[in-house]
Amino acid sequence: MNIEDAPKQVIIENMVGKHMTQTEQVRCYTDEVLLEAKNFSSGKKFQNINLTLHKGEILGIAGLAGAGRTEFVRALFGADPKDSGQVFIEGKEVQIHSPKDAKKAGLGFITEDRKEEGLILNMDLHTNVGMAILDQLKKGFGLDLKRESVLMDEYIKSLSIKCRDSNQK
Repeated sequence: MNIEDAPKQVIIENMVGKHMTQTEQVRCYTDEVLLEAKNFSSGKKFQNINLTLHKGEILGIAGLAGAGRTEFVRALFGADPKDSGQVFIEGKEVQIHSPKDAKKAGLGFITEDRKEEGLILNMDLHTNVGMAILDQLKKGFGLDLKRESVLMDEYIKSLSIKCRDSNQK
């Protein structure tokens, strides 16, 4: 089949492997742009990627293994270096050189392999959650352990974490 001559419906059905009844995109987002990345490149990993995320939109980044999707997202978040590219949050350019910069700009990142990269499995729940909220626990040259305990209880409840206590591994 010549893809240029194929009807859109046939292409969709061949991609998903079954007949689709609804192929029209339902728009559930606004024109307000929350995040924009322009001309993102990193060596041979990925080149000139552009994306726009609107308020209310769910944006997926897909590709074959080795296509650079993970490397792009990690660079966007500042976890990996980029050669070029600009990031705009709500229309304002922000400089992201590290995850700390990304977090400060309001970006979050969930790794695709949470067990390997998202948790330190030989450490307890308390330590894993505590590392994510260190900036909220600073007190002078140390940590506010009383606040840490209160926040830990709040996170366990709000995230519905099932555990004996925060010392569970």
